[in-house]
Amino acid sequence: MTLLQRILLIPSLVPLVAVLVLSALHRGAPTRLHLLGWSSPQAPLGLWTALAATGAAALSASSALLIVTRDQPLRRRLHRPYADPYTPEWQVDGPQAPQDRSTVPSPPQR
Repeated sequence: MTLLQRILLIPSLVPLVAVLVLSALHRGAPTRLHLLGWSSPQAPLGLWTALAATGAAALSASSALLIVTRDQPLRRRLHRPYADPYTPEWQVDGPQAPQDRSTVPSPPQR
């Protein structure tokens, strides 16, 4: 982990710590959560907010770890134009004498 990553880790964890501290301080009467006909067991509201914040932090951390690439994408690559070492004689500029041309053999007779 580089120094910049360590420095950026502190402000990204502050909201999670703040929610966990506020959740620990909020000890109200137990409540039930109702979602689409499902009701949760009774628990203090602070517990539900702590579970939600911890679950969201775990989900985002796991997705961030899965996205990280193995290679170093910021390396510069040098792209050079392709230079063909062999130039066929039909691409050579200038007039050619008939004796310079290679003859193509005729196909064998049956």
